[in-house]
Amino acid sequence: MTAKRSNYAPAKIPRFGLHKTNIFSLVGAGALLALLYASPLTLPNVVSVGIAMGLWVWLLPAYVKQTVVWEDEINLQLGLVTPARVLRLLYYCPFNLLAFVATYTPQQTTQFAAFMILLTTAWAGIQTLMTVAAYRGYGERISNAILGCSMGLWVTVGACLSSQIAIVISIAAAAIYISHLMTSALSDLRARWYPKGGIGIFVGSFNPIHKTHLHILKAAIEARKLERVYVHATTIPKLHRTAIDRGELKVSMQDGMRTYACTPLSDPGKNYFPTGNQFYEYEIRRELLRAAIADANLSDHVEVLDLPQLYEARGFFGIIGFIRRMHPTGIVHGIHGSDPGGMWVRNIFDECGRICPFPVIRTDQISATAIRKGATGLTSKTVEAFLDASRSGDVFVFPSGLICVSGRLLSPGEFLQAPPSQISAAQGCGPRA
Repeated sequence: MTAKRSNYAPAKIPRFGLHKTNIFSLVGAGALLALLYASPLTLPNVVSVGIAMGLWVWLLPAYVKQTVVWEDEINLQLGLVTPARVLRLLYYCPFNLLAFVATYTPQQTTQFAAFMILLTTAWAGIQTLMTVAAYRGYGERISNAILGCSMGLWVTVGACLSSQIAIVISIAAAAIYISHLMTSALSDLRARWYPKGGIGIFVGSFNPIHKTHLHILKAAIEARKLERVYVHATTIPKLHRTAIDRGELKVSMQDGMRTYACTPLSDPGKNYFPTGNQFYEYEIRRELLRAAIADANLSDHVEVLDLPQLYEARGFFGIIGFIRRMHPTGIVHGIHGSDPGGMWVRNIFDECGRICPFPVIRTDQISATAIRKGATGLTSKTVEAFLDASRSGDVFVFPSGLICVSGRLLSPGEFLQAPPSQISAAQGCGPRA
């Protein structure tokens, strides 16, 4: 194991010790205060609202995390986006039922069904907006979902208190959910009934590429009769870049991998590592992609793009837009697995529009995390050779001629010019500064 190097810079502790997920939970607690204000100020009401506020702030982050787990499991088994989105209605129904009971009047009895349907659908619509924002790099999945629940609670309380503005917002949010659900259904239909030919897009972390990735590529090319598939890896995800800037994560280099760890500033409500906390540097993963694709004899059909600046500016939306500009009239197929990372990409495909998904349900036991931890026999021969060299500290020469030594990626000229002392002291994978 190589020595650790950290570029973590301490930041200020959040004021009052509150993190974003705490603040977003408190936004919803404010709606319960509004409910108390509009109710008779009796001791039972004060106690009940106080207990409800405490439970809301305490349990909401855990509840949201659990709903994310449920959605990921449904997606993993089905490789579809519609079922999990339909089930969101069930997640939010209890909140609206409790709000209805808390503000019950005899006149509301005949409106119960319409009340529950409208407000529960409105909650799902607000969550749709929060989720789409996360896909586009604004916030992250769990924090956004907590904020969405708090906003939904404000709408519910307002509607229960007969606020016309809340009712209008409910109708608009419900319309957004129904529209998004229809888009999801059309996307799932395109995954089953699709035109053949055109190009494919396959994006992800590829950390590192393994046999399942290669199998998915081959299956997509054969099943969809693709002329070409474009592949691109992540650089540093925006979630990590932002967290590092805020001092929520620290990063060190271990065994040629960027290794993240939480700091005292980390938000316990966030999932910082949905695909693991260790990453080979972008340049290393790019070279491993090219080598593995050559090992699988796919070079004639698959091209690895190298657009790190575009990715960092616009994420995969920018990469997909770039590919579409190269093929403005062609059919585009979006290739993805049913694992959480793959379904995240699927949602990006759907947001881009007019992409025919090629979902592959993940039933294999191959994992990039297991490879990073030392598992063997799960990737191509060149990638396996690189991993062996990296673990033993040996020099490795990629087919492209680039050289990885002591965790650094060098050109042949740089390698020849570098003094032995500098090479042996090099840390981390990536181009030399």
